[in-house]
Amino acid sequence: MEPASYAAATPAGRAARVPSGWGDRVRRLALDVRLIAQDHAELAVLEAQRAGQALVRTLVAAVAISMLASTAWLGLVAAFVVWMAGTGVQWPVALAVGAAACAATAGLVAWWVRHHAEEMMFSATLRQLRATRDAVGDER
Repeated sequence: MEPASYAAATPAGRAARVPSGWGDRVRRLALDVRLIAQDHAELAVLEAQRAGQALVRTLVAAVAISMLASTAWLGLVAAFVVWMAGTGVQWPVALAVGAAACAATAGLVAWWVRHHAEEMMFSATLRQLRATRDAVGDER
């Protein structure tokens, strides 16, 4: 907008008006607080979107890594089975040894997951909630 048209569009002295009373100052403060709150909310939404995109990228990378690691593991087991068959071990025995190695590894991973499953249970939060519930129960 050009300065001349801007001056014509605004009442005289309104653009340069400074708050004169407490009421104007309180209204201006309320407006500033509302604008800051809106800015913070917008920032939180944008950061949540960015975090969501990073999570998706991380999950895609984790799936790709899992597939590559599984393929590498199967390749190692297949190479071991072929090597055993080349040394004179019968194919069924070599395949059974390869399968047993896979089963043993899966068992170790399952044990590890079960051992660390308690960490997913929000144990500190549950302890706090139980303590609060017990404290409320003692007051009755």
